[in-house]
Amino acid sequence: MSVNAPPVAPETRVEARESRSDSHGTQARWLALISALVCLALLVAQIASGWHILHSSGFYTALVAHKYVWANALAAVLVAVLAIAAPGRWRWLAVLGPGAYLLAILLATAIPGGQALALIVAILTMTALWDTGERLLRNLGADALARIVPVAWLAGIGPWSIATLAFGRISLVKWWTVGIVLVLVGAIGSVRLGARLLAQRRSIAGELQASSVSLASAGLILLTCGWAAIYTAAPELQYDALYGKAYLPELWARTGHIGLIVQHVQDAVTGWFQVLATNGDLFGATAIGRYLQLIGLMSAVAVVWWWGRRHGALGPLAAVAVAVTPHLFWQASTADDDLLLALCAFALCIAVVESLRTYTGRDVRGVAFALGLMAGSGPSLKLHMVPLFAFLLLGWVAAGRASKSVLRRFGYAAIGAAITGLPPLILRWIDAGNPVLPAYNNIFHSKYWPPINEQANFPFWQHPGTFGPIDAIWKAVAEPTLMAEVSPPGAFGVLVGATVLAVLLGWLGRDRAHAARVVWIALLPAILLWWLNFRYLRYLLPISLVSVALVLMLTSGVTFGARGRLLGIVAVTLAVIASFPVTIAQFWNVPTHKPPVYAAIGRWKASSYENAALLERPAILAYNRLAPHDARAITTAYERVWLKPERDFYNIHYEVMPLMKLNGPTPIPTTGDQAFADLRRLGIEWALVTDVDRLLNEPGYLSQVLTTHGKIEFAERGWDLYRLVARPPRSTPLSACDAGGNGVQACWGLARTNDLTVSVTRTVPVCPGETLAVTVKQAAGGSPSPVLVQFIGGSAENGIQPGQTVPGLPQHIYATAPPGASSAAVTISPLAGSSVTAASIGRFGPPCAAAPRDAPR
Repeated sequence: MSVNAPPVAPETRVEARESRSDSHGTQARWLALISALVCLALLVAQIASGWHILHSSGFYTALVAHKYVWANALAAVLVAVLAIAAPGRWRWLAVLGPGAYLLAILLATAIPGGQALALIVAILTMTALWDTGERLLRNLGADALARIVPVAWLAGIGPWSIATLAFGRISLVKWWTVGIVLVLVGAIGSVRLGARLLAQRRSIAGELQASSVSLASAGLILLTCGWAAIYTAAPELQYDALYGKAYLPELWARTGHIGLIVQHVQDAVTGWFQVLATNGDLFGATAIGRYLQLIGLMSAVAVVWWWGRRHGALGPLAAVAVAVTPHLFWQASTADDDLLLALCAFALCIAVVESLRTYTGRDVRGVAFALGLMAGSGPSLKLHMVPLFAFLLLGWVAAGRASKSVLRRFGYAAIGAAITGLPPLILRWIDAGNPVLPAYNNIFHSKYWPPINEQANFPFWQHPGTFGPIDAIWKAVAEPTLMAEVSPPGAFGVLVGATVLAVLLGWLGRDRAHAARVVWIALLPAILLWWLNFRYLRYLLPISLVSVALVLMLTSGVTFGARGRLLGIVAVTLAVIASFPVTIAQFWNVPTHKPPVYAAIGRWKASSYENAALLERPAILAYNRLAPHDARAITTAYERVWLKPERDFYNIHYEVMPLMKLNGPTPIPTTGDQAFADLRRLGIEWALVTDVDRLLNEPGYLSQVLTTHGKIEFAERGWDLYRLVARPPRSTPLSACDAGGNGVQACWGLARTNDLTVSVTRTVPVCPGETLAVTVKQAAGGSPSPVLVQFIGGSAENGIQPGQTVPGLPQHIYATAPPGASSAAVTISPLAGSSVTAASIGRFGPPCAAAPRDAPR
């Protein structure tokens, strides 16, 4: 259990006992009771949400995953029954069974699933960070901190990240430089950490079998991690990862160079965990980012358990609550980094609290320097970490007033923070003209990016109203999409309650070193700044995990009686069962909406899995085939990780328009010719768009430039690939009746008419690779009507192209015939109250072999 949080040394245990003896037992019990009531309310909400999702066919659904939900429920109940009722050593089955399940998943996904290298390199990366940090802290004289594994791990992040960044700037990120060193240090760290765990095996076993609560909690955590490992092993589908957080480490590893951030605004939000993931990509372990997150989930759970037991509090139950939080489960499946950032915040909180309790003298130079090194990582881990890290560090500094060492603490902490915090900020300043993000350039003015912020989505909840801070508590549970994009109700579990409890009750902390008060005071401004600047639930996770740490400190010394143990096991078992439908519903873009078991174990090919999930994949692959090196495309597709080397994407909305404003001469083009010239000036000669992109832009620059300068190259599954040229060719009419372009001709299977109000289908022969151009005009008024091109023969998965009319304007629907296609069925379906006034079909490419051009039906 305690991979990243082994038991602490005896001398620090004494300090913890002293702090516990100084706490008020009655107050702790009342706080525990209030916490239990809050968790109960959240559990009821989770059950209601899970039940709805399990029977819903809407956007968030687990309807087709019933068997997985019930399998998880049955396993959870079995774990609880074994922990409570099994005799003697048979109780260990509550842990051994789920442990075997997790091991089986890891083996199946590693060997036939092909993720062994990613898992191994992720482990080596984590142990290399710990080994480096542990040695650094010991050399600084902070032995007590060095013995706490998550603190040592945090201390190692800065040195490794700065070293990798420095090598990247001189184009020397290679397997034989930082790559091999990381493997060697990680191997040494794995041996050392393994030896420590082996030495503590009796203590760990004793902790697990101390009560039925511990056994049940461990089993439920292992069960949950087993499910999470399935999603982790499946191919990546998430936006942030495929756009930058998985793409950039792969790019840096392939080129050996970590370059400027000003080319793409989104690149500026990447942090040190992307830099660290580069080492895995050096060895072809492209899934390392996901496995770092999975290990982060397991580590966070272990640390919460250890921290709670260290305070004689409800550690095992809190650990289960964290493990089954649906959003943290989701984080464990993607190269996104918020779970690891939350673990960093928890580790810094531990470091500050333990330093307050252990280092009470005036000679704290080494400890101050070490805490500064860790806190200085905040800006580079991610910008929103800065307030929490800064106030935790300042709280520790201010606490030195009793020993008259405030200035000494501040000075050495500032030096440490400057070493890890300033180099990346200086590089950003050089690159972008400011040390922060181009997205915030309305505050930090850069010559490379316009001082506007309307494209950024912060604060995410734009108009919360006067009582917004109060409403946000319930909204975070029931309507998280206000502050979390796509998340079902209940996605943030008990973390919402922990944050509220920590803010409202944290001032009651009474430990002798005033550590609880320092943490509470740090949380207040951090939450305030989060509310004012972000209002985004993912960015609240570090604060939420520190809030869990504070609640466990406040409930110090609370123990269970027999009835309490039984109720605790029932509660966490229900939490495991109720959270799983919500967890599955989060993966709304996973094909079939079921746990991707076949994809994880290699029975479902990655390309097929990704095709099933993401409609744009064939068009992106066509862009790779057809576009030259150094090509740039405007698009709303985000999967840059699929691009061949030297090709790139620019987002239509939040990148292209700001770049146009910067490069002029007109702020925003108003004609197709102006847009063509402005895009050419930016080096953009391709467009990869959907029908919806064009419709939303009617009659804006995108629609106009595609109409006047767009040469269609490929179209499939709703995505069109254009080359932007001075004079695009016209399509060749498919038959004589298509040459006129006026009215709906008899070749559509009905008498010629200028007022088509019924659905018609026309079947025409095609050649593979040929692109059809269906031109449809609908009379003004009425709703857009669907148009569908479906190819017969070839791939049923890819042989479809949907489109729709634009009332009052001619609309072109393009469709490229897939390999094996022999004909295409073109269907126009005017909606009630709509009429189509013209319809024709043309083609691009060489003609097919001689054959009747039309076969109406």
